[in-house]
Amino acid sequence: MTYYSFGINQTGSKNRMAKLTEPLVWEIKFGKYAKKPAEWVSRKFEISLVHVKQLRAGKRWQHVTIDYLPQRGTSASN
Repeated sequence: MTYYSFGINQTGSKNRMAKLTEPLVWEIKFGKYAKKPAEWVSRKFEISLVHVKQLRAGKRWQHVTIDYLPQRGTSASN
């Protein structure tokens, strides 16, 4: 049994514990949720306030950059 079977060392939405997807993270960092208050985003997506702030600071989900283009229809609805 390897660590990978438990989701350890899996990045992004490949980690089975992830609540977010790459397109949604892009929207939080650069898209339509970028201007929303961090408190609002944390409540909407049921993630911690610290996690939202770390996303926006580039300390989490580093592989999602401005060049990453989310696929249409994969972000959360309002």
